[in-house]
Amino acid sequence: MRELVEASLDGRGRDASIRMCGESLRMSESIDAQRTAVTPVKSGRRFRVIGGIFTGVAPWQGMLSVAVPADAKQLIRRASAAGALPGEPAKAVPCVELLIPRTALDPLLDELVVVHREHLKLSLAYAPPTHFDKHHAGLRRYLLEQSELLED
Repeated sequence: MRELVEASLDGRGRDASIRMCGESLRMSESIDAQRTAVTPVKSGRRFRVIGGIFTGVAPWQGMLSVAVPADAKQLIRRASAAGALPGEPAKAVPCVELLIPRTALDPLLDELVVVHREHLKLSLAYAPPTHFDKHHAGLRRYLLEQSELLED
């Protein structure tokens, strides 16, 4: 799984992306480990961290998608000013995906973690991940190990 993660996050912003993935996983599991999954995605050789019904964090073409509550207007404006593209609100929970350039992630990271936790609470309370059957323990383990290395 190392190859999948490193290919998905190669380049500037890799460390901030790994930290965000690790934080999302730890927060989600602390709320409800039974509704948390890390899955490979076939298209584009990438992965996603899912907490509940709505994708939490996923790399995509030089960006990192991070789900936040739709009412996190201040963060959404700051992220947009840094080049992020906000998505449409989700149907199940009042959240949006922010596609954030990985090179712009680091200054937003602390605030993203706090706001993303609120998304996780909503998403986990709603339903389990639809892709839970594809959970990959090795991918989860690698993301957490790499995240912990960056914290030391």
